[in-house]
Amino acid sequence: MTKLSSRSIEHYSLPTPLVPMSDDNSTTHSRRQVMGWVGASAMLSGCVRSLPPLGRRVRLGKVEPPPVGSPIYRDWVPAPGAVEDTTFRVPDVLTAAPTRVQHVAEGGLAAFPRAVFESGLDWFGFGYDGYDRVIKVGAAYALVGDVTPETVAEALEPTGYESGGQYEEYRLFERSDVPRTVAVRPGAVLFATATGPEPSTERSGALVRALADADADRIDRHHEADPDFRHLSRAVGDRPVGWVGPASLDPTEEVVAGAISETVEGTEAYQLVHLLYPEGVEPPIRKLERAIEADERVAVSDRAELHSEGRLAIVEGVRGVKPVAEPSGPAWPQATWGVETGDESVTLRHEAGEPARADGLILLRVDSAGERTLAPTKFADRYDRVGPGDGIEVRLGEDTRQLVLEYRPTENRRGRLLSYRVP
Repeated sequence: MTKLSSRSIEHYSLPTPLVPMSDDNSTTHSRRQVMGWVGASAMLSGCVRSLPPLGRRVRLGKVEPPPVGSPIYRDWVPAPGAVEDTTFRVPDVLTAAPTRVQHVAEGGLAAFPRAVFESGLDWFGFGYDGYDRVIKVGAAYALVGDVTPETVAEALEPTGYESGGQYEEYRLFERSDVPRTVAVRPGAVLFATATGPEPSTERSGALVRALADADADRIDRHHEADPDFRHLSRAVGDRPVGWVGPASLDPTEEVVAGAISETVEGTEAYQLVHLLYPEGVEPPIRKLERAIEADERVAVSDRAELHSEGRLAIVEGVRGVKPVAEPSGPAWPQATWGVETGDESVTLRHEAGEPARADGLILLRVDSAGERTLAPTKFADRYDRVGPGDGIEVRLGEDTRQLVLEYRPTENRRGRLLSYRVP
């Protein structure tokens, strides 16, 4: 495939962290949206709480974060318009290096990608902590590490996935109940869920091929086609946890792109926010300071510094943390879910992967007006824990257009595990 010129970029943005939702825009507050794709204002109302505050509770002073390498994750991110058979959107890019993350008692920013990836992925025989690198671009994921096609094939064998043939060096698997495609080669698994009003395996397959082609340099990559993304991602570099996206985290409403990243070294956690301003615009440092000082929230930094480098405003914060051996916070079941259709009902089944608490599984019916109501049948009616092979039959109702399976590990956390569109 030859390289194509880039076209206009369509952006999404991220909402409040640690509430995995769905990339499917047809309903609200769902699973793979968590990270979710709403607007910059929603991201500001949630993630801006992570900005290192510069008010009276925080000492201003020099912050020296550990050095970082180049953002190698960019090799997996296709340029908009570089894919012939689908409109590929490059929304926010979330990346993490699970094997490099140092866990801390209070979770920190690293808990956010864990929730997004654990709830958003099917089960491929590997847990989140086993991957060297995870990258999320919209509804498509690249998972890099000690991966073998044999292990993935074994994990998918008891599920509704079927062989989808071969694409270049990748072995393909796909399923049509909720259209999904998996591609695997030694060292990498690619995964995509089709979204939109007419989801299909053609769509999910196109997303997977886009990531594969970008990595192999068969098509343009996003940083090659978009100078703003190139500038911003190069400045952020490669940290164990990072998010790079459009104009978010912006109390001035002038930023064209933004990023947040974190590194934990020993007993100190460094959190950085990068704000990229338009060409010819000098970052308004004093305006940023006043906006942050006026925000009423709990301080998350012990010491903070705000400075500019060309078009970039950079907020750097550091806080003391307590290292722990295992991650803290809510656990999300990484599992493969399937749907079996009947005449007037469907059966939702846990096919493979990690078990889930039955009382945390919430099943919703969505009608033609988008109204969501609890389904009359619950997993907790039959199970304490739901694992491979467990399922429940649900009557659809006359006006049911969609079934949504959510997981709520705590009262304030929820995320979509499955979204089934009724034919």
